[in-house]
Amino acid sequence: GAVKLGEYPVIDGALSANVDAQPITVKGSYTNDESADFSLFIKSPSLTLNYINDLIPKDVSAQILGGTVENVALTINRKEGAMTYEGGLDLKNMAVDYSNPDMGPTPYELRQGGGHVNFDGTTITVTDGRVAINGQQFFTHGNVDVADSDSPTLNLTLRGQEIQVETLLDKGIT
Repeated sequence: GAVKLGEYPVIDGALSANVDAQPITVKGSYTNDESADFSLFIKSPSLTLNYINDLIPKDVSAQILGGTVENVALTINRKEGAMTYEGGLDLKNMAVDYSNPDMGPTPYELRQGGGHVNFDGTTITVTDGRVAINGQQFFTHGNVDVADSDSPTLNLTLRGQEIQVETLLDKGIT
């Protein structure tokens, strides 16, 4: 591939490489200047999720323990400060630990997470989603609007059968 650094901090280019023995192609223009526009295209048959840990904000108590995204074809844009996303991916075998003291002292263990994720502007659509939360199996579908990244709008349906609520909420429920 080729990368142009002549207008740093703007980086223009196209790269093809292997990450964990999986091919990845990245094309576009990127800058870490939050006021500047950029467009970045990412394509790969499979990438490990562990690298996303570095992108989780410090005030969010979550850690990705494993899993992959497959069939990744995603364009990330920032124009006039607003982020948009186009493309899709398949989530496989996601494992995450998440803590929220407002919900109780016990962390949430999300395991065997999967589903198809489609990105359309600021709307993220989940189809055929599934995850075990603290050993309770759930299925999900719906949308998340991330136009306001500090306060995303959730419109998700979560289904499960014979759920043991006490494994999910540590609030004295029996």
